[in-house]
Amino acid sequence: MVALLGVSVWFGRTPTAAWAWLPAGLVVGGALGNLYDRLTHGQVTDFIKVPYWPAFNVADIAITCGVILLILVAEFDGRNPKSPSS
Repeated sequence: MVALLGVSVWFGRTPTAAWAWLPAGLVVGGALGNLYDRLTHGQVTDFIKVPYWPAFNVADIAITCGVILLILVAEFDGRNPKSPSS
């Protein structure tokens, strides 16, 4: 719920940010997927198990990638690369 609220507030404040819709969709979709699992099954079903790493699911991957991409979009949005002077 915190992720949904945070993304909604950020996206509402910067709706014209280039590529912001993709990471926002990943975070919201992942959060809604985990919320659906909690409401219907009482728990989130983690089914991907990698050695020496906690179990996770596709929704967790979407949230993690979405947050990383949101940070990158927020950091680099509006910055123009320096053009070489002639």
